[in-house]
Parts: sequence; C-alpha cells; structure tokens
Amino acid sequence: MRNSNKRQLAIESMRKQILEVSSQLFQEEGYEQTTLRKIAKVIGCNPATIYNYYNNKEAIFFALQEEAFTHFYEAFEDIRLSEVKGFQKLRKMGRKYIDFGLNHPHLYELMFVLKPPMKAAEALDPEWNIGQKNYDLLKEAVEECMEEGSIRLEDVESGAFMIWSMVHGLVALRINKHCEMMMKEDLPFIANQAYITFENLLKSIK
Repeated sequence: MRNSNKRQLAIESMRKQILEVSSQLFQEEGYEQTTLRKIAKVIGCNPATIYNYYNNKEAIFFALQEEAFTHFYEAFEDIRLSEVKGFQKLRKMGRKYIDFGLNHPHLYELMFVLKPPMKAAEALDPEWNIGQKNYDLLKEAVEECMEEGSIRLEDVESGAFMIWSMVHGLVALRINKHCEMMMKEDLPFIANQAYITFENLLKSIK
C-alpha cells in the first residue's frame, strides 16, 4: 500500500513537471515550435518517457487549457454564489474577467491567445465543456439584464459575444503590450475609463 502511494505521488509529480515545462515552452516558443523532444530535454528525461503520461503534444496542451479554465471558473465563485443579478452581476463579471487576465497572463494566453490544436480539442472534449461553462455564466448574466430591462439586445448569443469581444480585446492588448506602442499615458487609468465607457454604452442600449 505504501509503495502504491509513493508510485502515485511520483506519477503526479511527473505530470505536474511536464505541464509546467510545456507551459513555459508554449509561451516562449509557441505551440508549433514546441516538441516533445524539447520538453523532455528541459525535464532531463527520454522523450519516450513523456508518452507514459500523455499521448501527444496536443493532449498536453489540452490538459493545460483545462487547468487554466478551471482556475478561471473558480475565480467567479463569489459571483456565482452571490444574490447579485442582472447588470450588477454583469459589471462584476467584467471586472473579474479583466483582473484575472491581467493578474494571470500566462493562463489567459493558454485559454484565449495561443492558437490551440482544435482537432485534438474536439476529440478530447467534443462539447468544449472546459470553456462552455464559463461562457454560460456570461450568457446567464446577459439574459438577466435583458429580462430586467437594463440593456436591450437582439438576442443573448450576439450580446454575450459582443461583451466578451470587448473585454477580451482590452485584456489581450494590455498583456501583449500593444497599447504601449501608441499610448504613453497611464494605461491602467485609460483601460479603466474605457471599461466604464463601455458599461455606459451598454446601459444606453434601450
């Protein structure tokens, strides 16, 4: 029994090491340029060893995405468990989304910036449950807003996509430092004011 526990701990430790090294390489070199051989070299093991834990590079990337989306979903727990509804919920979610992206840029890039191997994702999770449950939170908030009359949109799907596109663009521009090339002012202040302006625009859609 004791040997079995040790073996399980060793397996979990190796899986964690593979994911940590892979995440770093994906960030630094990109998905396409990262190979199992490179991952094994950094770890200091034989490339064949990786196959004892993951079938291929696509499975590693998917595992990293799954972890990232799990952390993302957990970040919204206080909002999910609260009584806040409608526009107030949407406002809190927007702030939480931006804070998560800026505070965890590596996780955010794994979720929404790095180009994923979609064929592998479709095979491992055909319904894309790891991302869908997060998106459903947004759609729920948008639907509540429409029901309370705080914003008027054509439909939930297009409204949710518009809102997601805005906050994603704000986060992506910030973490990739694209804003700094054009604006020398206080970027955090400008980004905050931009989000407030977006909130006001949403409230004016009636």
